[in-house]
Amino acid sequence: MRADLLALTPEKLAALANAGLVKRAQRELARGQGPLVEEDAAGVVTGTFPDGVVATLPPGVALADAPCSCGAVGACRHRVAVALAYAALRAAAPTEAERWSPACFDDAALEAALGRRVVARARRLTGVVVTVVPGATPEAALPTCTVRFLVPRDLAYARCDCAAGGGCEHVAAAALAFRAAGPLDGPRTLTLGGEAEVAAAGADPLAEALALAREVLVDGVVEARPGLEQRFARARRALEGAGLLWPALALDELSTQLAAYHRRSARHRAARVAAVLAELAARARAAGRPGELPRAVILGQGEAPETLLDRVRLVSLGARVDVVEGDTTEVSVFLADADAGTVLVLEKQFAGAPAGPALAGRSAAPGVRLGLLAQGQLVSKAVKRRANRTLALGSGAGRSAVSGQTGDWGLLPATLLVTDAAARERAFAERPPRLLAPRVLAEDVVVVAVGAVLDARYAPGEQALTATIEAAGGGVVRLERRHRAAAPHALDALARALTGDEGPLRFVSGALRRGAEGLVLDPLAAAADRLIVLARAPAPAGPAPALPPPAAGGSPHQALVGAAAGALEGLAHRGLAGATPTDRAGLDGQAARLEAAGLLEVARRLRALGAALAGVQADAGPATAAWFDAAIRLDLLAEAL
Repeated sequence: MRADLLALTPEKLAALANAGLVKRAQRELARGQGPLVEEDAAGVVTGTFPDGVVATLPPGVALADAPCSCGAVGACRHRVAVALAYAALRAAAPTEAERWSPACFDDAALEAALGRRVVARARRLTGVVVTVVPGATPEAALPTCTVRFLVPRDLAYARCDCAAGGGCEHVAAAALAFRAAGPLDGPRTLTLGGEAEVAAAGADPLAEALALAREVLVDGVVEARPGLEQRFARARRALEGAGLLWPALALDELSTQLAAYHRRSARHRAARVAAVLAELAARARAAGRPGELPRAVILGQGEAPETLLDRVRLVSLGARVDVVEGDTTEVSVFLADADAGTVLVLEKQFAGAPAGPALAGRSAAPGVRLGLLAQGQLVSKAVKRRANRTLALGSGAGRSAVSGQTGDWGLLPATLLVTDAAARERAFAERPPRLLAPRVLAEDVVVVAVGAVLDARYAPGEQALTATIEAAGGGVVRLERRHRAAAPHALDALARALTGDEGPLRFVSGALRRGAEGLVLDPLAAAADRLIVLARAPAPAGPAPALPPPAAGGSPHQALVGAAAGALEGLAHRGLAGATPTDRAGLDGQAARLEAAGLLEVARRLRALGAALAGVQADAGPATAAWFDAAIRLDLLAEAL
């Protein structure tokens, strides 16, 4: 029997072709319009369709390269249908239970499948950081692409989301990374060729970036001196030149926040300034000492600033609309790349502060309307993915096309589809802290498969809707959505979806985080009998469903940590040089409350900061170090609560 074809689940076939072709083939098979399947002694599987089309799947040949008389280039519905029909014929349901490793491919196997030159190019990729993830479908995340091994021990089915799509040096590099990783119990990050080249680079640019962070912290946002823009630009160029992409992006955000404050822009957030200052210090400290995370991961070394993708199919998971400055509205459309198991973000700004429903006719790219994109799916040959996972759509007739979708997200990969809430919550604990994690957008935008809606509540005073849903595979997720003026009818639309007015709720997409009592999702879209994108929901035809108020709740530890973080934000805003005895007394008071709650380590750091502030005029060094200590500890604690 052809073990490779039996291993091709509908999800894997969707990665090799697309979900639409898989669903069409499944419908045709269900109606009895599938192929007559035969297998010869050499393992060649041939499917003959009622209309005379013949598709042949030889062993060792990728699905897209298999012969089909329909004439389609690449994977077509006939090839997909033959693979599905073969599994049914053998009465062997594909299994996800087998665990294997691409480390099984030796040099001879790699060269036979990919060619000697391709393998040689892979061996020249030294200093590149790769994260390998074991399992039934092993994958490797390289700086510019993701490789998935869809079929055990068969390189013909290795899928890469670079422009080549497969058969490239990234596939060989991924296999080499699995070899270097050795036995795996879970994901592991390593550097191809060792870390010697990576570890020595970037000390001076990083030191300059940290010096700028200290200067902003001492002077404060309100007193940031003119001329810093040029220093920020020089430091950012130096970081980028050294390949230290994450500190460069952090420094860019800090510069943007300072400029926003002095413009009196709504983009400015004191909390973001404090978070970025703490992040720069945390990355510099962690990069300078050995730890679980390689230096290259902490600093983003080896990340490509921009990558041209192959012909891609991106499925919208919804959109967010915010008024960011004056009369400027920013729209973010979240697009799932099922092949890579990631979410990309298309960002656009529009003058005039239009609300979400009024933006549907605006252009997201030449020939691409924003409303249809937010509700549909995009097929394009003109996509550039930036390191932070924003995307740019190129121009050119016929290079991008948008079609509708129904929100049938069941074939999304496990990285994007949450069916077991408890398992996803455990996965959060295995991730690096956010201060050191890759600086990518939409990292936590996922789809939750809904088993049942347990309750839904509305707080009029806070204009917030909360609900508890049971995931299809077990465990609960709490939904929290607050009113935004730029999406005026979102809460009404979400309430109707939760109460069943739109039919049984099947999926909810949104940004997932771990809260004090479990997983919390800020919804973007809901799929019931139709797909409802909350940001562009129109005015309801009738009154919204009546929902009861929420029960009292909240974690006292969270409130204490939030108050302490607010004190640090205030100090960063006004500047450590301007700290007063009242500020020091406030820190001591915060520390006393944290001690009473048993949070002794963070309390100790607040007291140390208060003591250091007394001598800040003579020497700002101890005070900045103490502020960084306290801010990093508070961020780690807040993430753990």
